[in-house]
Amino acid sequence: MEAEYNAVTCVAVYMLLMSFSQKGIDKLRNFQEHMKMRHPDGDFVVSEGFDDGMSICTPLLTVDDVY
Repeated sequence: MEAEYNAVTCVAVYMLLMSFSQKGIDKLRNFQEHMKMRHPDGDFVVSEGFDDGMSICTPLLTVDDVY
């Protein structure tokens, strides 16, 4: 019984973590699309933290999402 409880808890924590991660990726993608519309030539400045975030999240996005 305890093993079942632990398995359910593990799955619930995993689902919450993935949901949180996906929301962050979606917000980053929406911001990037917004900036592409405002500056189609790509001539805009972002904070250094944005570039760090993109380098971490880029493996989670498709090529079309990033460029």
